[in-house]
Amino acid sequence: MASAFLFFCCLMIFSLHQVLGNSKSNCTDEFECGGLGAMKFPFTNSSNLQCGLCRFDCHAKPYPKIVFGGQKYDALVKKGDFFLISDPKLQEYLNNKSCKSFSRNFSFTNSPLISFQIVPNLTLYKCKHSHGNTIQKTNDSFFKDFDRYTECEGLNVYYHHPNKTILGNTSAKISGKLPKHCSLVQLPIPLPTPSKLYAGGLFELLTSSALLNWELSKDCHLCLDKGGKCQMIDEHEFHCSIKGQNGQSNSKMIIMASVLGGVGLILLSSIFALSIWCRKRGKNGLTQFHQDLEVESKYFGFQVPVFTYAELKEATNNFDPLNELGDGGFGTVYYGKFFFEPKNYVKKTAISKR
Repeated sequence: MASAFLFFCCLMIFSLHQVLGNSKSNCTDEFECGGLGAMKFPFTNSSNLQCGLCRFDCHAKPYPKIVFGGQKYDALVKKGDFFLISDPKLQEYLNNKSCKSFSRNFSFTNSPLISFQIVPNLTLYKCKHSHGNTIQKTNDSFFKDFDRYTECEGLNVYYHHPNKTILGNTSAKISGKLPKHCSLVQLPIPLPTPSKLYAGGLFELLTSSALLNWELSKDCHLCLDKGGKCQMIDEHEFHCSIKGQNGQSNSKMIIMASVLGGVGLILLSSIFALSIWCRKRGKNGLTQFHQDLEVESKYFGFQVPVFTYAELKEATNNFDPLNELGDGGFGTVYYGKFFFEPKNYVKKTAISKR
């Protein structure tokens, strides 16, 4: 039992060492990402997802790819807080004037830690319809001041021409909730220049490349200034994990508490089992002890068997005088009869009666 307990303790200590070793952070201050050069938090690469808020596939060719919501975009250039990104699939759809273009949404989900914005962009509203039905009339009424693209089967696209807006930002012009069968899509448009104003139809306005601007929240900035790491406990609660205080040390504390708790449980179980075992052995008293001693040692290497007083008394018929053989130097010698399996035998022995 003791050896089994020792084995479990060694196993737990080894497991603790392994887990704590694996829990060490692989995050680095910077990492190389293809043609983008050195990158750092809030960005991370595909092999260390826990080290950042936005993931890059730095080994993709011909350009590293930035990942948003499972969709990948080519990251062409990095400049300060901006990335020039491109969507090759969108460019293919635009070249063919395919309505699949309106399924390539550049509207990225923001979080309490970081926000993203495409500049400039054109906000579109794609609405399902069937010609002549009530839904069509409702949508047309809601978007009565908008330009409309009606060449897509099963849906209409409503938008404001960029010449009528500031960088295509039309979101503020919507009042009330969108109609049930409509959804918002944001797609990039080129930066305007004095020599090249926005012109043409919807497909001529759109482009597959855009500037992606990112900005950390104020809380995350303060956390980084303290040498911490921005984290989300759940979808809405911000947490600043500082190494050596409440970050990695907390994780190690939890791991150590779990492993040591397991060791303690095994220890208590072993003590409980040992106490039951000792109690059972104690019930048989000295007689059981001598019997065990006789079986285990038998003759102690001198061919001398060990008997209890009760056994000697029984073998000599309670030291019956009829069994007396004579007197020795240490007492009277009796004739004794002992029966052992697998065969019976009789042996004369000297007994000191005191």
